[in-house]
Amino acid sequence: MSEENKNPVKIISVMMLITLIGKIMGLAREILIGAAFGSVGEGAAFNLASTLPRDFLDVAFASAISGCFIPVFNSTLEKRGREAAFALAANFMSVILVLTAAITAAAMIFSREIAVLMGPGLDPATQELAGRLFKITLPLIVLSGAAFLLIGVLQSLGEFNIPAAMSIAANGAIIAYCLFFVRKFGVYGLAVVFLAGWALQIVIQIPALKKAGYWYRFRIDLRDGGLKEIAAMILPVMASTWTQPVNNMVNVRISTFINDAASVAYVKANVLYSVVMGVFVLSVANFVFPELTKINARGEDEKFGNTLKTSMRGLFYLLSPISLGLFVLSGPLARLVFRVGKYDDFSAYLTASALSWLSLGMLGFGLQTILSRAFYARKNVKTPLITGIAAIAINAALSSALWPVWGVGAPAFASGASFTFSAAGMLIFMYKKNKYVLDLKTAKDAGLMLAASLVMAAAVRGAYIALAARVSGRFGELLCVALPTVLGAAVYLAATSAFRIGEAVTAIGILRKFTEKLKNGGGQGN
Repeated sequence: MSEENKNPVKIISVMMLITLIGKIMGLAREILIGAAFGSVGEGAAFNLASTLPRDFLDVAFASAISGCFIPVFNSTLEKRGREAAFALAANFMSVILVLTAAITAAAMIFSREIAVLMGPGLDPATQELAGRLFKITLPLIVLSGAAFLLIGVLQSLGEFNIPAAMSIAANGAIIAYCLFFVRKFGVYGLAVVFLAGWALQIVIQIPALKKAGYWYRFRIDLRDGGLKEIAAMILPVMASTWTQPVNNMVNVRISTFINDAASVAYVKANVLYSVVMGVFVLSVANFVFPELTKINARGEDEKFGNTLKTSMRGLFYLLSPISLGLFVLSGPLARLVFRVGKYDDFSAYLTASALSWLSLGMLGFGLQTILSRAFYARKNVKTPLITGIAAIAINAALSSALWPVWGVGAPAFASGASFTFSAAGMLIFMYKKNKYVLDLKTAKDAGLMLAASLVMAAAVRGAYIALAARVSGRFGELLCVALPTVLGAAVYLAATSAFRIGEAVTAIGILRKFTEKLKNGGGQGN
């Protein structure tokens, strides 16, 4: 498909749908794990053993791929062709595999000490179990290095659906295990399947890579110019993208001091929160980033600024109502989703508390994600580095200071505050470099979107209160979430349409086309 024939709305919509399926399956995975193991003992141990490697992956590899490899790979692709770009990818992957193998071996030796360091508030038996589980889950570090790099290759070649679908295979394996094998093989079997899921994420990419002509041969050439360019960027890029994973590791660690269930509750809330983040924020970011790198390589500053502005407007339009809606419905949603099996009322209450405050950081997270990608596209790693370090410090300070009086809500609030600070800082710096990213109309429309979101939140809260007094049971809980959500979406769309927000016109147009397709399809079937 040529660049001219690509439809960004269609591509992002398909990515969002695939990502949504994967995220819902991830949520189902967490529900089943919580039901089987609860939030203490084995549940807390597995939570620690699975969370730390995933966060480490984000720290070490996701940032390196997105911030360093993709811009250099795209530049090589544009200037020297596919063969040179594929050779660079093979060289970089070989280096990554050697480094990750060494890190994994060292971490496995000190797995018990890592468990104590990351879960200081857990009882000794839980720490001991977490240390043993670490020996199974730590090889994720090796698998993820390869998986993230292959994602970068596919996205640079214009293939977004396969990377978006990767988690479907992994989550499917874990769900199947929880449904059919968990009683027989327990928490150790779960750790093994968790590792196997990451291997599946590599396997699922192979057909698309072969179709694109990609090949991999082990080679390390430290004199390669592209590798040197990546190496020059990698440390500041890694540090600048540490905000989310480091915040998460710090907050999980602090949560273990609150009570035995708090760290699991915080992670469960993060999973529910990440459904929205993954569907909307990462789908847009993963599509826009390669485009921005190509636009920047051509020196088209006005197009770069307008593309970034359009992306930010779209995220603001989507995330402002979702953030406030999730805030007012966090309690019934957490009870509906997670209160299953061994995951009791108290654990669901803690999850709701964390989720409510995490939700208020959605806008900050979304904007800082898009803005950081824009800086990387310009090969500017200094600005995200400065704002990222400051954000990590803010999160650590607020979380440490507030948890004794605020409980699990403290680290959640601290995380959102740090993202908001990071987004504001990067927007100011970006505007100084490119005036096209922000204008008076965009600022005015953002205020109107926020006003419409507040109206929507009031309507959602009122509908929930009215329903909660009249229904009961699991079906009643479902109604208390579903009906206010539908009402809220209608109120927000009507309000933003009345305010003449451009994104509302686009949304209504998409809904009309979708309705027409349903009608036409129904008519043909009669």
